[in-house]
Amino acid sequence: MTDAITAPGPIGFLGLGAMGSGMAATLARKGFRVKAYDVSDERRDAFEAASGQRAASSAADALTDVAALVLMLPDGHFVRRALLGDGAGTPPVATSRRDMLIVDCSSCAPSHTRQLAADLATLGYALVDAPVSGGVPGTRAGTLTMMAGGTESAVRRADAILRGLGKTVFHTGPSGSGHAMKTLVNYIGTSQMLLDFEALLIGQRFGLKPETMVEILNVSYARNLSTEIVLAQQILSQRFAHDFSLALATKDARIAAETAESVGFGETTPRHFARVLGDALQHLGDADLTRVYQYLDGLWGREQAAIEPDPR
Repeated sequence: MTDAITAPGPIGFLGLGAMGSGMAATLARKGFRVKAYDVSDERRDAFEAASGQRAASSAADALTDVAALVLMLPDGHFVRRALLGDGAGTPPVATSRRDMLIVDCSSCAPSHTRQLAADLATLGYALVDAPVSGGVPGTRAGTLTMMAGGTESAVRRADAILRGLGKTVFHTGPSGSGHAMKTLVNYIGTSQMLLDFEALLIGQRFGLKPETMVEILNVSYARNLSTEIVLAQQILSQRFAHDFSLALATKDARIAAETAESVGFGETTPRHFARVLGDALQHLGDADLTRVYQYLDGLWGREQAAIEPDPR
């Protein structure tokens, strides 16, 4: 069995966006030497300022002479291209150490991850799909929830990296299972938020005060994270700054719908919410996810519905 990967590593890291930047800096703070790379000069500079370590000069540099490679990229297509290239020439990963472990923290379609794990295995590389939950604050504090799919030996090798990033680590099962769990987490969280938006709009058209609605929701069976930290803080305040991209939410919803259909579910709720978010994205562009409330409000019309008294 190959030894577990512990600090200082070194570790390669690809993707320094809102989540990846905090994760890479946290690993550096936990004692790892992190060769982090992003196509953005500004993001690489920000990593160097936050970590005190020098960023990688290129994606190839981030893959060179590292014990593990962590990826936090937009989706599985980016991940596959970063590792296997475009199918022409030598795959980028093939120039790495033969014992390099690959830890993919991106949100990807589980079916794509299964295929990627098989393709990497033919080259001799093990993959752990380890998507995260906990938002940007969790990346900076190292308190993410990690959902790790892969063989037991691969997940054990990744343990110190995963625990450097997260407070809680779950081994969910074989390759793709981490991404399957993450897509269900995203599906529940985002669809619950959209249900809350719809309920708030329906109630207001009936004549209910939105502030009262939120108070009641938070002491009722309908209480959830959205009613606690989104409705009053982002919707009623009209801030609309939850700091989650509508484009990413739409991508996640599409993955949830595809995953549902891959196991036999057809025209179901996941596909409905994927359509709602896709239509909102087309209308609003890549706005904050909470702007979907305004989209639904405009879609339904702003006129107060006439409420007829119940004759009973």
